[in-house]
Amino acid sequence: MVLRNSINGSTKVSTFTSSGTWTKDSRTQWVEVFLWGGGAGGGSGRKGSSTVSSGGGGGGSGGAGYYTIPASFFGDTESYSVGASANGGVAQTTDNTNGNAGTSGNNTTFGNLISTGGNPGNAGTTTNTSASSGGNLYTEFAPSIAASTGTGGTIASSTSVQAVVGNILPTGGGGGGGGDTGTARSGGSGGNITNANSIVKITGGSGGIETGTLNGGNGNSALTTGGLVSGGTGGGGGGGAKAGTTGGTGGNGGFPGGAGSGGGGGISSQANSGAGGTGAAGKIIIIEHF
Repeated sequence: MVLRNSINGSTKVSTFTSSGTWTKDSRTQWVEVFLWGGGAGGGSGRKGSSTVSSGGGGGGSGGAGYYTIPASFFGDTESYSVGASANGGVAQTTDNTNGNAGTSGNNTTFGNLISTGGNPGNAGTTTNTSASSGGNLYTEFAPSIAASTGTGGTIASSTSVQAVVGNILPTGGGGGGGGDTGTARSGGSGGNITNANSIVKITGGSGGIETGTLNGGNGNSALTTGGLVSGGTGGGGGGGAKAGTTGGTGGNGGFPGGAGSGGGGGISSQANSGAGGTGAAGKIIIIEHF
């Protein structure tokens, strides 16, 4: 029988935001692992004719993972890699040309465990831009559940994406508003994160509009109080060009794993499109139980 002492029952918490090598404590009995993959970058809007110049699609959120594992399943050292941030698509400056897709989110790994990055936001075209899927939620109890997706850019305004209640996933970015010389078009808001009672605890970035704030708002980082373990929220989509010189830039994703949003559509011979927002980097938390 092992006697309880000052070491039994205590823990050691390590947080990693860059890649490296973990060394297991010789006293460790169990290990908890939280992983967040990187969010994807949003797509930039099309530069084209009024009302057929879509905003870029919001990027997909990074995935997340949670595991509780006996220490014996790990080596004395394990390599880990934290998914870096992902760039959004660059603004389109050429008339009658589609936008540029964002960059895929980067995977986060710890030993043989992985949390995937989100898929990139699609480029703005002449029609509504399809949504981009996020990384997956991996746990020991429910593997490979789809993460929240980024909204597609639209000729009109885009809608928000909300995280599944009660999980640790980040959220997708909002789509950019379309270019329209007759009506100012709003970008979509980034996804919110709610608690188990469907109360919003972390808001996504707000969508931009030329008649107000043109650029999309950045997503918000995960909370450090209240016990809600989650990723960050997606950025808000940039507003479409109406009478200005450019479409709105998409907001950046919140840390960790929030997706960048889509840039607003531009108007040929008048306004460049907006660039897509940057997807946030991933993160690892390791809890060793002695």
